[in-house]
Amino acid sequence: MGCLAGERLMFVKLTADGELRWTRAPGRLRDFGRLRGVTAHRGSLLVTTSNGSNDKILRVRPAR
Repeated sequence: MGCLAGERLMFVKLTADGELRWTRAPGRLRDFGRLRGVTAHRGSLLVTTSNGSNDKILRVRPAR
C-alpha cells in the first residue's frame, strides 16, 4: 500500500479472516519523497513517485 502524504510504502499481512497481523514500512524508501502508485510486476513491486519533478519508477524486490 502506498501512502502518498506519509511518503512511505506499507507492507500489510492479514489473517485468513481479514484481521491485521502486522505492518512494516521500509525506511529506505522514505528517501524518494511522495510515493504515488504501487503495481505488482513479475515478482516485484513497481512504485512511482510524485514529487513534481525528478519523478521515478522504483523496483522493490523481496529480501531473500
